[in-house]
Amino acid sequence: MIEQKMEIEYIYTLVKEDLATGERAQRKKSYYSFKPELKINGLYTHLGKGFPGYYRVLSVKEKLVPTYYNRTIREIRRNDNDKSN
Repeated sequence: MIEQKMEIEYIYTLVKEDLATGERAQRKKSYYSFKPELKINGLYTHLGKGFPGYYRVLSVKEKLVPTYYNRTIREIRRNDNDKSN
């Protein structure tokens, strides 16, 4: 039997925030990462493609996923970046 290696995927719930007024949007977005890089209630900018402006972190969930899943996502992103260049 082959032992399956697992990694933690962090799923952050974000909401867009206006820096000048402090108003928050009604719709929430999910941001996925394999690194615990964001803090709850933190305000971030430049999170990547699809996340223009400032975003507030509302919550985070941890999910165990197989290691090959992580590699597959990285390969897909790498291929998308190669096509856009």
